[in-house]
Amino acid sequence: MPVNDTQNLTKTPNSSGVYCLGAMSVDRKFDLLADIVWKTSNPATSSLSVGGVARNIAENLGRMQVDVGLLSLGGFDQDFNYLKEESQNLIDMSFVRQIEGFSTCAYNAVLDPEGEMQLGLADMQINEEMNLAWIKEYENVLASARLLIADLNLPTETIVYILALAKQFNIDLFIIPVSGPKMNRLPEELSSLTWLIVNQDESETFFNRKVKNEEDLDCLATLWLETGVKNVVITRGAKPSLYANQLGTRLSFKPPQVQHIVDVTGA
Repeated sequence: MPVNDTQNLTKTPNSSGVYCLGAMSVDRKFDLLADIVWKTSNPATSSLSVGGVARNIAENLGRMQVDVGLLSLGGFDQDFNYLKEESQNLIDMSFVRQIEGFSTCAYNAVLDPEGEMQLGLADMQINEEMNLAWIKEYENVLASARLLIADLNLPTETIVYILALAKQFNIDLFIIPVSGPKMNRLPEELSSLTWLIVNQDESETFFNRKVKNEEDLDCLATLWLETGVKNVVITRGAKPSLYANQLGTRLSFKPPQVQHIVDVTGA
């Protein structure tokens, strides 16, 4: 995995000890001006924005005046330059490496005139390079961390390593899943996980159990606690979310509501 020789893999930890680990991406959205016609050119407008679950969380922490570092990978391309330019004022990007042979993550969504996605294309192969060899290069930095936040774009072996690191050094750890299909990256034993923020679909996928009523949702929370996780939040879009912890607390709460949803490509 060739890397940029100018990158410093032994960089000292940041002042807050807060790090986000996982994906960063460039998101391209194409809004069709008429219903899609397949196998031909379609008139559309386009927009470009920065994304990636871990990067987005890091940006929000940066907006709250938290000194936060991002650990991720990018390619030697314009998408990486754009991501760095748009992110570096809020995020410490010095832990992000560039590697040869891969493109920076890119997500492309094609939306119809009603805002419904007709096609999504995700170039995320570089995320698989955030493997055990990659994460071990940052062990000295992470061992002194106060808080780690990881998304499930990371391979299973990396998630397992981060869980073990959090246990060994008593580090608060958040894990944020990204989709139902990637729930198989999450181990079944989660006693070193402080917080899990997961949606209903991801929970149903992990436990192979459908929610038909509120009792079923409560049962999912119980199943999560049985994995050892200390705190879990199950989100359900606009419906009330459920919080549960190992002390027996259960709390249902409504998420913030918006008047107008532009699109749901990142939901």
